[in-house]
Amino acid sequence: MFKGKYLLAMILIVAIISSLFISSFAADTLKVSVDGSVLKLSATPIVVGNDAFVPAKDVFEALGGIVTVSDSGLSIATAQKTINLTNSSDITQVQKGVLLVKASYINTALGADVKVDTANSTVIIKYFSNMSGTLKLGGSTTVQPITQAAADYLMKLNKGLSVTVAGGGSGAGKSGAKDGTFNIGATSSEWSDSDKATFPELKTYMIAKDAIAVIVNPSNKIKNLTKQQVKDLFEGKITNWYKIGGNNAAVMVQTREATSGTLSAFAELALENKKGVEITKTAPPHGSNGLMLQAVSSNKNAIGFLSLGYLNSKVKAVTLDGVVCNVANANSKKYSLVRPLLLLTKGAPGDLAAVYMNFLTSPKGQAMMASNGYLTLR
Repeated sequence: MFKGKYLLAMILIVAIISSLFISSFAADTLKVSVDGSVLKLSATPIVVGNDAFVPAKDVFEALGGIVTVSDSGLSIATAQKTINLTNSSDITQVQKGVLLVKASYINTALGADVKVDTANSTVIIKYFSNMSGTLKLGGSTTVQPITQAAADYLMKLNKGLSVTVAGGGSGAGKSGAKDGTFNIGATSSEWSDSDKATFPELKTYMIAKDAIAVIVNPSNKIKNLTKQQVKDLFEGKITNWYKIGGNNAAVMVQTREATSGTLSAFAELALENKKGVEITKTAPPHGSNGLMLQAVSSNKNAIGFLSLGYLNSKVKAVTLDGVVCNVANANSKKYSLVRPLLLLTKGAPGDLAAVYMNFLTSPKGQAMMASNGYLTLR
């Protein structure tokens, strides 16, 4: 009898202590740490029973999700899947109009390592710092600086991760993703009906947008071109600069290789050519944005086109119908030569590839886009 009363008393004491601990934990201001950085949150996390609930939009955006808010909840697009969270789910809570999600669900949804550090009142999430394995990427030279920068950053963060990044152009990105040469391919033009027919097994993921600048040598006194003049120059109808107010010198048109995504986008956007490339056949092709930059910078009568991310003082970007090619004008749609930057996978991406791709759409990855002159998704 005594033993039974003693056991019951001990159970009651443990229950009281547990309830006091949970109450104390709930009363504290919970923090959320993602890969070592504490997030700025739109609402305070809460504890219900033994479960921590965190602001869903804040956390999933930090993990690279593109979040759409509706009256019924959130839709979160990630490389792996689209996640739909409703206000009435058993894994969600609503606090002051903000949808919170059970912290453990983040592991279920994306495979992130999630722990609740009760001693420090912190929900600790490791996602981009929890990577290991090997990835191979390649394709568009427009996308290459960003994919390389992301690879370098993530390999420093994860000693067991190896990422190799190759160029080769958008065509190489498409074929490499299809045949397995690359886990992730890259292209820098709209995914056309022809692409859909040729590569039906490939899935596309937009990571940013890019403006295409029309460039001349800095010594060229031409500062502005109309869209019609651009067409006439690249199609070989205007062959001397003096006809549009420049020096009496032959126009030296430069172009990109046939598989270039930049060429495909330029032909469609600037030349209004949806069936095939009509740039003058006298134009020498260049295998990358870097080689195009070099060609125009070294020839005072040259004209070419270049990703905004590669633009520097070695060449001059002309205004197009009086509109400067820059991020602000491209975002506002005042500048018209804008194309998407896409990643490609054969079917759904593997777990490691998906985490890498989500990094590129995370705040850190998008900051890399912005610092390289590209147009961010956020």
